Amino acid sequence: MNDLEALRARIDAADRRLLEALADRFAAVAEIGALKRQRGEPVVQPERWAALVRERLEWAAALGVDARFCEALLALLHREAQRIQGEEA
Repeated sequence: MNDLEALRARIDAADRRLLEALADRFAAVAEIGALKRQRGEPVVQPERWAALVRERLEWAAALGVDARFCEALLALLHREAQRIQGEEA
């Protein structure tokens, strides 16, 4: 395997881990949605979201991940979480 193929294989493996992590995250999101419904809590909790974004941006900075990319990714994840929790209602 040449250097290019090795790097592509590394990206492929990272993409697989990302998708597995997303599947795990979305399973937890669905469980949280069920608990929120049982407790009569709203799907969106602005204080929790703001704290999460601050913390994840700190993680991104420590890992050398661009803040704008991180914010865009978090926005996508948040929309998907809202969709999942809304569908479960």
